[in-house]
Amino acid sequence: MTSMRANGDRIKRVRILKATLRTQRDRLLVGIDVAKAEDVAQIRLAHTRIVDNAVPIPNTTAGFDTFWRRLERHQRATGCAEIVVALEPTGTYHQALAQFLDAHGADVVLVDNHVAALHRRLLDRTWDKNDPKDAHNLCDLLEQGRVLFCALPDEPMASLRRLVRLLRRARVELGACKARW
Repeated sequence: MTSMRANGDRIKRVRILKATLRTQRDRLLVGIDVAKAEDVAQIRLAHTRIVDNAVPIPNTTAGFDTFWRRLERHQRATGCAEIVVALEPTGTYHQALAQFLDAHGADVVLVDNHVAALHRRLLDRTWDKNDPKDAHNLCDLLEQGRVLFCALPDEPMASLRRLVRLLRRARVELGACKARW
């Protein structure tokens, strides 16, 4: 497994992607609806056809490995040079998958939650929400280039963020305990 690319390099790459997503057809586009236990992905050949409609991805290292092997098979079969993945940020659940995919060489971008919600209603004019439909929605927004940069902090910064979250949670718990007393 290769290491994650620097954020500066990734920012340059996202700018190039945004400029060419609507025109280039030699990319494998992946939209992943992120959840706590299991993610759902849709895989498409850019502006051409859907390759895999609803692929379940367990949120484990083994599940990520299995999904990556599937992506590589599709990449060989279609002859695409690049894999671009769009995720809708859901708390911190998307971070492990984003880091895994970036470390394996895929370009990872985010789709704003509000934009995804508004676009979901435009797809078929219904209000229902399900994982395969959300993955399709993310792929559609990715094809249109409506994506954001996905900041992936390096390990010291990620550890610091985790510690700050734990400290905040401990302070809330301390306040609750004081209120109960």
